[in-house]
Amino acid sequence: MLQPGEPVCVAVSGGVDSMVLLDVLDRMGHPCHVLHVDHGLRGARSAEDARAVVDRCRERRLPCEVLRPDVRAEQRRAGGSVQMAARRVRMTWLTEKAREKGMRVALAHHADDALETALMHWLRGPGTAGWSGIQPTNGSIIRPLIEVRRQEIEAYARQRSIPFREDESNGTDAYLRNRIRHHLVPLLDDLRAGGSDVMIRSLPLLRELEGLGARSAGPALEEAHVTDRLRFATVEGSGMEKVLLHRWLSPLGFHPEQQDRMLEAMAARRTGSVFNARDRRLVLERDAFVLATAERPPRCWRVEAPGTWPEGLPIGLSVHEAEHVPAVDAREAMLVDIAWLEKPWELRTWRPGDRMRPAGFGGSRSIADMLTDAKVPHLEKERALVLSIDGTIAWLPGHRAAQGFAPARSAGRVVRVFRKDRTIPSGDRSDYLHTPDPHTTMLPSLALEVPKEALPALRFPRDPVNLHARHRTSLQRKIHQAMVLGNSEHCKCRILFKDNEGLKYVETTVWSADKDRIVLKSGISLPVGRVIDVELV
Repeated sequence: MLQPGEPVCVAVSGGVDSMVLLDVLDRMGHPCHVLHVDHGLRGARSAEDARAVVDRCRERRLPCEVLRPDVRAEQRRAGGSVQMAARRVRMTWLTEKAREKGMRVALAHHADDALETALMHWLRGPGTAGWSGIQPTNGSIIRPLIEVRRQEIEAYARQRSIPFREDESNGTDAYLRNRIRHHLVPLLDDLRAGGSDVMIRSLPLLRELEGLGARSAGPALEEAHVTDRLRFATVEGSGMEKVLLHRWLSPLGFHPEQQDRMLEAMAARRTGSVFNARDRRLVLERDAFVLATAERPPRCWRVEAPGTWPEGLPIGLSVHEAEHVPAVDAREAMLVDIAWLEKPWELRTWRPGDRMRPAGFGGSRSIADMLTDAKVPHLEKERALVLSIDGTIAWLPGHRAAQGFAPARSAGRVVRVFRKDRTIPSGDRSDYLHTPDPHTTMLPSLALEVPKEALPALRFPRDPVNLHARHRTSLQRKIHQAMVLGNSEHCKCRILFKDNEGLKYVETTVWSADKDRIVLKSGISLPVGRVIDVELV
C-alpha cells in the first residue's frame, strides 16, 4: 500500500488497533503525521483519549493534530444517528488533511472489522457492492491491517508494551456491530471450527468478484448514467439483469423489491408502469426504463378577459388581416375567429376524460387516445397541454386543432395561436399528409418565382388523395433542389395541395423550402406533406 519511506497521515483514536498501526508504521520508517478527532461524546473520557494520543506522539516526536467538532450540530444539520454524524465529520476532516498535505491516510481497520462489516451488510442486504465488507483502499484512504486478526494486534501490543485506551462502549450490546462481535462470530466458530477464519479468507475473493461485476456492468450503464434511459435490449442481453438495475437504481433509493417488480414489468412489457423513490421515479416506456424527477403538479394558465395574458404562457397569440393570414399546421399553431377572444381561455395539463373534436374527423376523441396514437412517450405524454376556450378543448398543441373555432371565410381579422414552448410534446411528422387542416384553404394567391431549370412542367396525378410515400419523398427532394439553386431566371408556378375540402391551387412567391415545409415570401408556411405537385405557369 505504501512505498518505502512514504510519508503518511495516521488516524489514531487511542485504541489498541490505531496505536499498534502507528507503532508499526513508525518502526517501518514512514514519516507519520497523526490525526485525532475528539468527538466529545464521552465527556471526560474523550478528553483523556485525546491526551493519551498527544502524549504518545510527544514521546515518539511525531506531529499531531486534534479536531474537536460539534457532532450534535452536524447531526441536526444532516440527520441520522450520532455515530453517523461523527463518522461524517471524521472522514471529511481526514480527507481534507490528506489533500492538504499530499499524503494518504492510514486507518486501523483489521480483518475482524471487515468480517463484522460484511455480516452487517449481509443482514441488511449487501446489494452488489457490500459482500466483501471494508475495502483495503478507497481513494486516499488505506487500511494496512485489513488482513490482520484482532488477536494478533492485541498480542503485538502486549509484546511491545504499547499503551492504549479502552472504549467502554465496545463492551455493550447496544450496537449491532457489538452484538455480531460478541455473539454471531463466536457462534460461527462453534458451528464449524475456524469458521470465522474461512469467511475472512473469502473476503478478498468477494472483493475481486465485486470488481468483476462493476467492470462488466460499467459499459452497459454508461448510456443510462448520461441519458437516464436503460434499454430493455441492454438489460435482457446482459445476463445480469438484477446487477444492472441494482447498480443503477439502488444509489437513487429504489428498493430491491421494487427492482424485482421492474424486471417483471419489463418481461410483461407493461408500458406506463411507474416506480417511485425519494425524488425520482422510474417509468417503463415501450423499449426502455426511463428515469425522471418526481411527478410535477399540473400546470394551468387562465385568461378571463382579453389582453390579460399571464406571464410564462408557453403559447403566443397574434392578430392578422384575413388576406395576409399565415398558413398553419395544427401541430404548431391554430387559427381562431377573433370573436373567441371575448370568451375565457385556459391552457392546462390534460386530464383523464378530456375529449376534443379534431378538425377533419367525425366525432370526438379522447386526448389520451390521441397521444397514444401519436406514440408520445409516457413521460412526455403527462406534460401535454390542452387549450380550452369557453370550456371546450380547442387545441392539443403539437398535434391537432378542434372543429368549431376556425375563422369564417368572411372574417376581416384572424387570431393565430402558436407554440412558444418547444418542450410541448408532439406526435410523429407522418400525420401531415393524412390529417386535413382547414386553415390551409386561407392561403392567398400570389406570384410564385422558382428556377425554371429546377421545376420542369409536370402532370398532376389523377388521384393524388392517396399519395404514395415514394412520390412524396421525390416531391420533397425536387422542391429542396429547386430552392438551393443559385441566381437562375425565375418563373411563375402553381402549387397543388390538399385540404379537407379537396384539392387546391395556389400561386405564391417561394422564399425558402426544406424537406418539411415551403416557406413563402409573405411568411406563410405550407407543410410539404400537403403538397401534391408543382406546375410551371
